[in-house]
Amino acid sequence: MKFRCTHCNHEFTLSERDYRCCPSCYWTTALEELPDLNQEPTALPKTVEKPKGNATKPKSQFDFTFLKTPLLILLATVLVIGAGYYIFSFIKKVQPTSGTAIQIKKTERKESKKTATEQIQTLVQKEALSIGSLPEADKQILTARFQMTIPRKLDASEEQILKQQVQPPAILTDMPKLYFWNKEDFKKMLAVAQQTRGIPLGWLYIRNLNKLFDEHYMRAAKAVETNDMAAARDALIQAVILPVYQNDIKMHRAIALVMLRPYINDVIGKIAALNQHLTSQQTLAEAKKIYQTHDNLIAQLDLQDWDKAAGLMNQLRAQMDAVEKQAQNENITYPPALQQVDQEIQQAIIRDGKPAVLKEINFTALKSDLDAKEKVVKRNSAENLAAIQKSYGQALRLIEESQWDEAYRLLQSIDYPSELVLDVKQKTALIEKLKGKTNG
Repeated sequence: MKFRCTHCNHEFTLSERDYRCCPSCYWTTALEELPDLNQEPTALPKTVEKPKGNATKPKSQFDFTFLKTPLLILLATVLVIGAGYYIFSFIKKVQPTSGTAIQIKKTERKESKKTATEQIQTLVQKEALSIGSLPEADKQILTARFQMTIPRKLDASEEQILKQQVQPPAILTDMPKLYFWNKEDFKKMLAVAQQTRGIPLGWLYIRNLNKLFDEHYMRAAKAVETNDMAAARDALIQAVILPVYQNDIKMHRAIALVMLRPYINDVIGKIAALNQHLTSQQTLAEAKKIYQTHDNLIAQLDLQDWDKAAGLMNQLRAQMDAVEKQAQNENITYPPALQQVDQEIQQAIIRDGKPAVLKEINFTALKSDLDAKEKVVKRNSAENLAAIQKSYGQALRLIEESQWDEAYRLLQSIDYPSELVLDVKQKTALIEKLKGKTNG
């Protein structure tokens, strides 16, 4: 038997008993058996023909074998058409019209093209606006860093605002001009009243009225002379605790109170004047406290102690609100003796004795000055300046990264202090100019 070694391409002959191994390279797995050309080919078996006998079914005259392939093709075509029709019907249910689908695809292609174009334009713009592509002069303006110290030195306008003082309002503090009756005036009033009405009050009732006048009315006049207005008002209230005429309250109100009306009106008028004066004095004392606090505020502002200054500003606002509320809703505290006064006279004292709202109590100028000072204090607080410095530093980092929109937005938010605003305006103006060139 002949063999060929596929490893070394050596051909050799071996018997069936020999060990199959290439004598040249000794490989055993690369042997390929070659055909023996001298061996006679084996004869093929002869086909035995079936005897021709009487067949049960006669052989057809035509052979239909040639129709097999066209039938398979036709069947495959029918299946493809049916599947296509089913798919087309399903798509038609999902999408209203094929034109809409085509339009959507066209729109998507346009949008994708547009998006790609915009992306290219954006890249071009970014490259054109990169910090490295700018002229050296523009680059110096954009990258220049303003050094801000905390605390900072105030400018002239801020110092003027903080040192501004407000004069207190001119509140009426003079003694009220009160003209008291003397004993003869009171006696004359009683005589005229009895003569006019034709009703004698009786010597005992008149004696009690004279005693009341001497003890309380005249005591009120002396208290005014000594500038003791509170004692004068209390004495006047006791001066109208009139004895009940003939111990009959109806006759008392119908006769005595009518005949004594000039005296009663005089006492009520003086009580109202004294109430107004006492209220003005109290308001003046509160106003003085307010302006003393304002003076302390100016001292703290000179020291630039912003925390203490802010606390004094809050105290000032609370004091002003309290005084204004008190001026609008003034409730007079009367002595217990008022309860002994006749109810009609008592109601007249409470109604007519209420002090008028002081027009002088107007803190408009002080509030305006306080608002201006408070604005300077808040702007110069360490927290606010640190926040401004942080925004400014972020804006510069964005400029270095050529992030113009974000940098511009941060720079636009900086409106203080004035020396930093000048630097910010230069940078924002240059960014606007650069963006305008690119967009153009």
